[in-house]
Amino acid sequence: MKILQIHNQYKFFGGTDRVALSEREILSQKGHDVTIFERSNMAVDDFGLREKMAFFPNVLHHRTHLRELEALIRANRPDVAHLHNIYPLISIGVYPLLRRLGIPSIQSFHDHRLAMLCPQANAFREGKRCTLCHNGNYLHAVRHSCVRGSLPISAIYSAAVAFNKYSGNLAKNLTVGIVFNDYMRDKLLAIGFPEHKLMMKPHFVQEDPGLPDYEQENYCVFMGAIAPHKGIFTLLEAFKKPLANGLRLKIIGDGESMRAVQAFIERESMANVDLLGFMGGVERLLILKRGRFSIVPSECFETFGVSIIESFACGVPVVGARIGAIPDLIKQEDNGLLFSPGDSAELRQALEILDDTPSKCVAMGKKARRKFEEEFTADRNYSRLMEIYESAIARQNGSPELSSGH
Repeated sequence: MKILQIHNQYKFFGGTDRVALSEREILSQKGHDVTIFERSNMAVDDFGLREKMAFFPNVLHHRTHLRELEALIRANRPDVAHLHNIYPLISIGVYPLLRRLGIPSIQSFHDHRLAMLCPQANAFREGKRCTLCHNGNYLHAVRHSCVRGSLPISAIYSAAVAFNKYSGNLAKNLTVGIVFNDYMRDKLLAIGFPEHKLMMKPHFVQEDPGLPDYEQENYCVFMGAIAPHKGIFTLLEAFKKPLANGLRLKIIGDGESMRAVQAFIERESMANVDLLGFMGGVERLLILKRGRFSIVPSECFETFGVSIIESFACGVPVVGARIGAIPDLIKQEDNGLLFSPGDSAELRQALEILDDTPSKCVAMGKKARRKFEEEFTADRNYSRLMEIYESAIARQNGSPELSSGH
Protein backbone atom coordinates (compact mmCIF):
# COMPACT_ATOMS: atom_id res chain seq x y z
CA MET A 1 0.00 0.00 0.00
CA LYS A 2 1.16 3.56 -0.73
CA ILE A 3 0.80 5.66 2.41
CA LEU A 4 1.35 9.38 2.81
CA GLN A 5 2.15 10.48 6.36
CA ILE A 6 1.56 14.16 7.13
CA HIS A 7 3.02 15.61 10.32
CA ASN A 8 4.03 18.95 11.82
CA GLN A 9 6.80 18.18 14.32
CA TYR A 10 6.81 19.90 17.69
CA LYS A 11 9.71 22.02 18.90
CA PHE A 12 10.39 19.53 21.69
CA PHE A 13 10.17 15.90 20.60
CA GLY A 14 7.22 14.34 22.40
CA GLY A 15 4.63 11.58 22.37
CA THR A 16 2.93 12.60 19.11
CA ASP A 17 6.27 12.80 17.30
CA ARG A 18 7.22 9.39 18.69
CA VAL A 19 3.96 7.84 17.51
CA ALA A 20 4.33 9.29 14.00
CA LEU A 21 7.88 7.98 13.78
CA SER A 22 6.98 4.52 15.09
CA GLU A 23 4.07 4.13 12.69
CA ARG A 24 6.07 5.12 9.63
CA GLU A 25 8.87 2.74 10.63
CA ILE A 26 6.63 -0.27 11.16
CA LEU A 27 4.80 0.40 7.89
CA SER A 28 8.12 0.55 6.03
CA GLN A 29 9.30 -2.64 7.73
CA LYS A 30 6.12 -4.40 6.57
CA GLY A 31 6.92 -3.49 2.97
CA HIS A 32 4.61 -0.51 2.42
CA ASP A 33 5.64 2.51 0.36
CA VAL A 34 5.63 5.38 2.88
CA THR A 35 5.97 8.97 1.69
CA ILE A 36 6.49 11.67 4.31
CA PHE A 37 5.32 15.28 4.20
CA GLU A 38 6.74 16.92 7.30
CA ARG A 39 7.30 20.40 8.67
CA SER A 40 8.92 21.38 12.00
CA ASN A 41 8.06 24.03 14.56
CA MET A 42 11.79 24.67 14.90
CA ALA A 43 11.39 26.79 11.75
CA VAL A 44 9.12 29.23 13.60
CA ASP A 45 12.09 30.48 15.66
CA ASP A 46 13.70 31.76 12.45
CA PHE A 47 10.63 33.59 11.15
CA GLY A 48 11.28 37.08 9.85
CA LEU A 49 8.76 39.91 9.70
CA ARG A 50 7.19 38.64 6.50
CA GLU A 51 6.57 35.13 7.89
CA LYS A 52 5.20 36.54 11.13
CA MET A 53 2.75 38.76 9.26
CA ALA A 54 1.60 35.76 7.20
CA PHE A 55 1.17 33.51 10.23
CA PHE A 56 -2.59 34.05 10.59
CA PRO A 57 -3.63 33.26 7.02
CA ASN A 58 -1.10 30.43 6.86
CA VAL A 59 -2.61 28.62 9.86
CA LEU A 60 -5.90 28.60 7.97
CA HIS A 61 -4.50 27.89 4.52
CA HIS A 62 -0.75 27.68 3.98
CA ARG A 63 -0.67 28.24 0.24
CA THR A 64 3.01 27.38 -0.22
CA HIS A 65 3.04 24.20 1.84
CA LEU A 66 -0.28 22.97 0.45
CA ARG A 67 0.94 23.56 -3.08
CA GLU A 68 4.04 21.48 -2.26
CA LEU A 69 1.85 18.78 -0.75
CA GLU A 70 -0.40 18.69 -3.81
CA ALA A 71 2.63 18.27 -6.07
CA LEU A 72 3.85 15.41 -3.89
CA ILE A 73 0.46 13.72 -4.04
CA ARG A 74 0.18 14.05 -7.81
CA ALA A 75 3.66 12.60 -8.22
CA ASN A 76 3.14 9.64 -5.85
CA ARG A 77 -0.64 9.12 -5.82
CA PRO A 78 -0.90 7.50 -2.35
CA ASP A 79 -3.72 5.13 -1.41
CA VAL A 80 -4.29 6.92 1.92
CA ALA A 81 -3.05 9.97 3.82
CA HIS A 82 -2.53 9.69 7.57
CA LEU A 83 -2.32 12.98 9.45
CA HIS A 84 -0.85 13.45 12.90
CA ASN A 85 -0.27 17.10 13.88
CA ILE A 86 -1.07 19.81 11.32
CA TYR A 87 -0.52 23.00 13.39
CA PRO A 88 0.70 25.54 12.53
CA LEU A 89 2.77 24.97 9.38
CA ILE A 90 0.60 22.58 7.38
CA SER A 91 -2.75 24.26 8.11
CA ILE A 92 -6.37 23.21 8.26
CA GLY A 93 -6.55 23.67 4.50
CA VAL A 94 -5.09 20.17 4.21
CA TYR A 95 -8.48 18.49 4.77
CA PRO A 96 -10.35 19.92 1.75
CA LEU A 97 -7.20 19.50 -0.36
CA LEU A 98 -7.09 15.76 0.30
CA ARG A 99 -10.79 15.42 -0.39
CA ARG A 100 -10.50 17.36 -3.65
CA LEU A 101 -7.66 15.10 -4.79
CA GLY A 102 -9.65 11.98 -3.91
CA ILE A 103 -7.23 10.75 -1.21
CA PRO A 104 -8.80 8.97 1.79
CA SER A 105 -7.72 10.90 4.90
CA ILE A 106 -7.16 9.63 8.42
CA GLN A 107 -6.58 12.01 11.35
CA SER A 108 -5.18 10.75 14.65
CA PHE A 109 -6.71 12.89 17.41
CA HIS A 110 -3.60 13.35 19.53
CA ASP A 111 -4.73 16.46 21.42
CA HIS A 112 -7.64 18.74 22.25
CA ARG A 113 -6.81 21.26 19.51
CA LEU A 114 -7.03 18.64 16.77
CA ALA A 115 -10.30 17.48 18.35
CA MET A 116 -11.75 21.04 18.25
CA LEU A 117 -11.98 21.25 22.03
CA CYS A 118 -9.21 23.65 23.05
CA PRO A 119 -7.11 26.08 20.97
CA GLN A 120 -4.28 25.68 23.49
CA ALA A 121 -4.27 21.88 22.87
CA ASN A 122 -3.68 20.72 26.47
CA ALA A 123 -6.81 22.14 28.14
CA PHE A 124 -4.48 23.65 30.74
CA ARG A 125 -4.41 27.33 31.72
CA GLU A 126 -2.49 29.26 34.38
CA GLY A 127 -1.39 26.07 36.09
CA LYS A 128 -4.87 24.52 36.16
CA ARG A 129 -7.07 22.31 34.04
CA CYS A 130 -9.58 24.21 31.94
CA THR A 131 -12.62 23.14 29.92
CA LEU A 132 -14.12 26.56 29.12
CA CYS A 133 -13.73 26.10 25.35
CA HIS A 134 -15.04 22.55 25.26
CA ASN A 135 -18.56 23.85 24.57
CA GLY A 136 -17.33 25.60 21.41
CA ASN A 137 -16.90 29.16 22.69
CA TYR A 138 -13.24 29.69 21.83
CA LEU A 139 -13.31 33.35 22.82
CA HIS A 140 -12.28 32.18 26.29
CA ALA A 141 -8.89 31.21 24.85
CA VAL A 142 -8.53 34.66 23.31
CA ARG A 143 -9.54 36.49 26.47
CA HIS A 144 -7.07 34.53 28.59
CA SER A 145 -4.29 34.54 25.95
CA CYS A 146 -4.02 30.78 26.39
CA VAL A 147 -1.65 30.02 23.50
CA ARG A 148 1.92 31.03 24.41
CA GLY A 149 0.55 33.86 26.56
CA SER A 150 -0.23 35.84 23.40
CA LEU A 151 -3.63 37.31 22.58
CA PRO A 152 -2.95 37.51 18.79
CA ILE A 153 -1.64 33.94 18.58
CA SER A 154 -4.53 32.71 20.73
CA ALA A 155 -6.94 34.47 18.34
CA ILE A 156 -5.30 32.76 15.35
CA TYR A 157 -5.58 29.26 16.79
CA SER A 158 -9.11 29.94 18.07
CA ALA A 159 -10.16 31.02 14.59
CA ALA A 160 -8.68 27.84 13.08
CA VAL A 161 -10.38 25.56 15.60
CA ALA A 162 -13.69 27.42 15.24
CA PHE A 163 -13.54 27.15 11.45
CA ASN A 164 -12.83 23.43 11.68
CA LYS A 165 -15.85 22.94 13.92
CA TYR A 166 -18.51 25.33 12.67
CA SER A 167 -17.87 25.10 8.94
CA GLY A 168 -17.67 21.33 9.08
CA ASN A 169 -14.19 21.54 7.56
CA LEU A 170 -13.01 18.53 9.56
CA ALA A 171 -16.19 16.46 9.90
CA LYS A 172 -17.14 16.77 6.21
CA ASN A 173 -13.73 16.38 4.62
CA LEU A 174 -12.12 13.76 6.87
CA THR A 175 -12.64 10.10 5.98
CA VAL A 176 -11.72 8.51 9.34
CA GLY A 177 -10.71 9.83 12.75
CA ILE A 178 -8.56 7.68 15.03
CA VAL A 179 -9.14 7.84 18.77
CA PHE A 180 -7.00 5.92 21.24
CA ASN A 181 -9.59 5.17 23.91
CA ASP A 182 -13.07 6.02 25.14
CA TYR A 183 -11.90 9.33 26.65
CA MET A 184 -11.39 11.15 23.34
CA ARG A 185 -14.16 9.23 21.61
CA ASP A 186 -16.68 10.49 24.17
CA LYS A 187 -15.34 14.05 23.91
CA LEU A 188 -15.75 14.09 20.13
CA LEU A 189 -19.21 12.59 20.23
CA ALA A 190 -20.25 15.21 22.79
CA ILE A 191 -19.49 18.01 20.32
CA GLY A 192 -21.31 16.30 17.47
CA PHE A 193 -18.52 14.62 15.52
CA PRO A 194 -19.98 11.82 13.35
CA GLU A 195 -19.72 8.55 15.27
CA HIS A 196 -19.45 6.46 12.10
CA LYS A 197 -16.19 8.23 11.21
CA LEU A 198 -14.41 7.26 14.44
CA MET A 199 -12.28 4.15 14.78
CA MET A 200 -10.27 3.14 17.83
CA LYS A 201 -6.61 2.16 17.89
CA PRO A 202 -4.27 2.56 20.86
CA HIS A 203 -0.59 3.37 20.52
CA PHE A 204 2.14 0.75 20.71
CA VAL A 205 5.78 0.12 21.53
CA GLN A 206 7.67 -0.57 18.34
CA GLU A 207 10.69 -2.40 19.71
CA ASP A 208 9.84 -4.94 22.39
CA PRO A 209 12.48 -4.46 25.12
CA GLY A 210 12.13 -8.15 26.01
CA LEU A 211 11.11 -10.01 29.12
CA PRO A 212 12.32 -8.26 32.27
CA ASP A 213 14.50 -10.01 34.81
CA TYR A 214 13.12 -7.90 37.69
CA GLU A 215 16.58 -7.27 39.11
CA GLN A 216 15.73 -3.64 39.65
CA GLU A 217 17.82 -0.81 41.00
CA ASN A 218 16.54 1.55 43.65
CA TYR A 219 15.11 4.33 41.50
CA CYS A 220 11.95 5.35 39.68
CA VAL A 221 11.60 7.21 36.39
CA PHE A 222 9.75 10.18 34.94
CA MET A 223 9.76 10.34 31.12
CA GLY A 224 8.12 13.16 29.21
CA ALA A 225 7.92 16.85 28.48
CA ILE A 226 9.41 19.04 31.19
CA ALA A 227 6.42 21.36 31.50
CA PRO A 228 3.88 22.38 34.18
CA HIS A 229 0.95 20.53 32.59
CA LYS A 230 2.91 17.28 32.92
CA GLY A 231 2.94 17.68 36.72
CA ILE A 232 6.71 17.96 37.01
CA PHE A 233 6.60 20.37 39.95
CA THR A 234 4.08 18.23 41.84
CA LEU A 235 6.51 15.35 41.35
CA LEU A 236 9.43 17.39 42.69
CA GLU A 237 7.39 18.44 45.72
CA ALA A 238 6.77 14.78 46.51
CA PHE A 239 10.52 14.09 46.36
CA LYS A 240 11.69 17.10 48.40
CA LYS A 241 12.17 14.88 51.44
CA PRO A 242 14.34 11.78 50.85
CA LEU A 243 12.48 8.46 51.07
CA ALA A 244 13.30 6.05 53.88
CA ASN A 245 15.01 3.45 51.71
CA GLY A 246 16.87 5.89 49.49
CA LEU A 247 14.67 5.64 46.39
CA ARG A 248 15.96 8.02 43.69
CA LEU A 249 14.16 9.82 40.88
CA LYS A 250 15.54 9.92 37.34
CA ILE A 251 13.98 12.55 35.05
CA ILE A 252 14.23 11.92 31.30
CA GLY A 253 13.04 14.60 28.90
CA ASP A 254 13.28 18.21 27.81
CA GLY A 255 10.90 21.13 27.56
CA GLU A 256 9.95 24.67 28.39
CA SER A 257 10.46 24.32 32.16
CA MET A 258 13.91 22.72 32.08
CA ARG A 259 15.65 25.72 33.67
CA ALA A 260 12.95 26.09 36.31
CA VAL A 261 13.29 22.41 37.22
CA GLN A 262 17.07 22.72 37.46
CA ALA A 263 16.67 25.74 39.73
CA PHE A 264 14.15 23.91 41.92
CA ILE A 265 16.49 20.94 42.37
CA GLU A 266 19.42 23.19 43.24
CA ARG A 267 17.39 25.41 45.57
CA GLU A 268 16.05 22.44 47.53
CA SER A 269 19.41 20.57 47.45
CA MET A 270 17.69 17.47 46.07
CA ALA A 271 20.56 14.99 45.86
CA ASN A 272 17.99 12.23 45.31
CA VAL A 273 17.05 13.52 41.82
CA ASP A 274 18.96 12.99 38.56
CA LEU A 275 18.02 15.29 35.68
CA LEU A 276 19.13 13.36 32.59
CA GLY A 277 17.69 15.43 29.73
CA PHE A 278 16.43 14.05 26.43
CA MET A 279 17.30 10.46 25.54
CA GLY A 280 16.62 8.29 22.51
CA GLY A 281 14.47 5.18 22.57
CA VAL A 282 16.97 2.42 23.33
CA GLU A 283 18.87 4.31 26.01
CA ARG A 284 15.64 5.52 27.62
CA LEU A 285 14.12 2.05 27.79
CA LEU A 286 17.29 0.55 29.28
CA ILE A 287 17.07 2.99 32.18
CA LEU A 288 13.34 2.39 32.53
CA LYS A 289 13.73 -1.38 32.58
CA ARG A 290 16.14 -1.26 35.55
CA GLY A 291 13.86 0.99 37.61
CA ARG A 292 11.26 -0.06 40.16
CA PHE A 293 8.41 1.94 38.64
CA SER A 294 7.69 5.00 36.56
CA ILE A 295 5.60 8.08 37.35
CA VAL A 296 3.11 9.93 35.13
CA PRO A 297 1.97 12.90 37.27
CA SER A 298 0.14 14.78 34.49
CA GLU A 299 -2.22 17.57 35.48
CA CYS A 300 -3.77 17.97 32.03
CA PHE A 301 -6.31 15.72 30.32
CA GLU A 302 -3.99 13.21 28.66
CA THR A 303 -5.41 11.60 25.52
CA PHE A 304 -3.24 8.51 25.98
CA GLY A 305 0.14 7.94 27.64
CA VAL A 306 2.95 6.55 25.49
CA SER A 307 5.34 6.45 28.45
CA ILE A 308 2.85 4.25 30.31
CA ILE A 309 2.83 1.50 27.71
CA GLU A 310 6.62 1.79 27.37
CA SER A 311 6.79 1.08 31.10
CA PHE A 312 4.42 -1.85 30.71
CA ALA A 313 6.63 -3.25 27.94
CA CYS A 314 9.56 -3.13 30.35
CA GLY A 315 7.59 -4.92 33.06
CA VAL A 316 7.54 -1.74 35.14
CA PRO A 317 4.37 -0.59 36.96
CA VAL A 318 3.24 3.03 36.80
CA VAL A 319 2.15 5.54 39.40
CA GLY A 320 -0.19 7.84 37.48
CA ALA A 321 -2.51 10.78 38.01
CA ARG A 322 -6.21 9.95 37.92
CA ILE A 323 -7.06 12.16 34.94
CA GLY A 324 -7.96 11.95 31.25
CA ALA A 325 -7.12 8.61 29.65
CA ILE A 326 -4.55 7.57 32.28
CA PRO A 327 -7.04 5.48 34.35
CA ASP A 328 -7.95 3.61 31.16
CA LEU A 329 -4.42 2.19 31.21
CA ILE A 330 -3.50 1.99 34.89
CA LYS A 331 -5.64 -0.18 37.14
CA GLN A 332 -5.25 0.45 40.86
CA GLU A 333 -3.18 -2.20 42.68
CA ASP A 334 -3.03 -4.24 39.45
CA ASN A 335 -0.41 -2.70 37.14
CA GLY A 336 0.17 0.47 39.11
CA LEU A 337 -1.19 3.04 41.53
CA LEU A 338 -3.33 6.14 40.95
CA PHE A 339 -3.40 9.46 42.79
CA SER A 340 -5.31 12.72 42.49
CA PRO A 341 -3.70 15.09 39.96
CA GLY A 342 -1.73 17.91 41.54
CA ASP A 343 -1.79 16.28 44.99
CA SER A 344 1.86 15.90 46.01
CA ALA A 345 0.92 14.49 49.43
CA GLU A 346 -1.10 11.65 47.90
CA LEU A 347 1.68 11.01 45.40
CA ARG A 348 4.14 10.91 48.30
CA GLN A 349 2.03 8.21 49.97
CA ALA A 350 2.21 6.08 46.83
CA LEU A 351 5.99 6.58 46.67
CA GLU A 352 6.37 5.49 50.29
CA ILE A 353 4.29 2.34 49.69
CA LEU A 354 6.48 1.26 46.79
CA ASP A 355 9.68 2.35 48.51
CA ASP A 356 8.79 0.06 51.45
CA THR A 357 7.63 -2.93 49.37
CA PRO A 358 9.81 -3.67 46.31
CA SER A 359 8.01 -7.00 45.93
CA LYS A 360 4.83 -5.08 45.16
CA CYS A 361 6.61 -3.41 42.24
CA VAL A 362 7.59 -6.82 40.86
CA ALA A 363 4.07 -8.24 41.20
CA MET A 364 2.44 -5.26 39.51
CA GLY A 365 5.21 -5.17 36.91
CA LYS A 366 4.40 -8.71 35.80
CA LYS A 367 0.76 -7.71 35.26
CA ALA A 368 1.90 -4.58 33.40
CA ARG A 369 4.00 -6.71 31.05
CA ARG A 370 1.02 -9.01 30.46
CA LYS A 371 -1.16 -6.04 29.49
CA PHE A 372 1.49 -4.88 27.03
CA GLU A 373 1.62 -8.32 25.39
CA GLU A 374 -2.17 -8.45 25.11
CA GLU A 375 -2.81 -4.93 23.79
CA PHE A 376 0.21 -2.82 22.82
CA THR A 377 2.61 -4.85 20.70
CA ALA A 378 3.69 -3.64 17.27
CA ASP A 379 2.07 -6.56 15.43
CA ARG A 380 -1.33 -6.02 17.08
CA ASN A 381 -1.19 -2.32 16.31
CA TYR A 382 -0.12 -2.87 12.72
CA SER A 383 -3.08 -5.17 12.08
CA ARG A 384 -5.50 -2.59 13.45
CA LEU A 385 -3.85 0.22 11.48
CA MET A 386 -4.29 -1.73 8.25
CA GLU A 387 -7.95 -2.35 9.08
CA ILE A 388 -8.41 1.42 9.43
CA TYR A 389 -6.62 2.18 6.16
CA GLU A 390 -8.68 -0.41 4.30
CA SER A 391 -11.85 0.99 5.82
CA ALA A 392 -10.91 4.52 4.72
CA ILE A 393 -10.26 3.31 1.16
CA ALA A 394 -13.58 1.45 1.09
CA ARG A 395 -15.45 4.53 2.29
CA GLN A 396 -13.76 6.72 -0.27
CA ASN A 397 -14.76 4.26 -2.99
CA GLY A 398 -18.36 4.28 -1.82
CA SER A 399 -18.38 0.77 -0.33
CA PRO A 400 -20.43 0.08 2.79
CA GLU A 401 -18.61 1.46 5.79
CA LEU A 402 -16.85 -0.97 8.04
CA SER A 403 -17.33 -1.12 11.78
CA SER A 404 -16.27 2.04 13.58
CA GLY A 405 -16.05 0.88 17.17
CA HIS A 406 -13.43 -1.18 18.95
